[in-house]
Amino acid sequence: LVVEVTESMLVEELDPAVDELRAISSLGAQIAIDDFGSGFWALGYFRWLTADLLKIDRSLVQTLAVDERSRAVVASIVDLSSRIGMTTVAEGVESDEVAEVAMSLGVGALQGWNYARAVPATELARTIDNGRYWSVRSSSMSPSGMVSIRVKSAPRPCAKRTMSAISEVT
Repeated sequence: LVVEVTESMLVEELDPAVDELRAISSLGAQIAIDDFGSGFWALGYFRWLTADLLKIDRSLVQTLAVDERSRAVVASIVDLSSRIGMTTVAEGVESDEVAEVAMSLGVGALQGWNYARAVPATELARTIDNGRYWSVRSSSMSPSGMVSIRVKSAPRPCAKRTMSAISEVT
């Protein structure tokens, strides 16, 4: 189980979030920081918050193939993440070219429309059963063997949250 929290939510409510995420982590769930690079995250936050996955925002990922500065920023994020024991996930991968650049920079997993579109939660089991998300490319492109599945969920009072799952390919 992977629990995703957005960077912006953490910035707004860091102190209570740290305690809650530690408790969730102690139960065996992985913690992912979603949309990293889209807000006002201070690097010092990494001293207090331990997470397993750092999901690099699509705004940085989508220009990897054409923008040297984006590549430099993503390479720095990958290096920092690696040094503190986090796996990076590139969000918004929509082309093979972007996927290849992300992999060359050491990104640990890829997520985006290049692999699959979001599906309603009611269709998730059928989608997995028919193999739509499981492809040779997705497992071979990710050194960790992870495939990310984003699920559309109905709006709830706590609308900042999206439902998603990351699981290993066997």
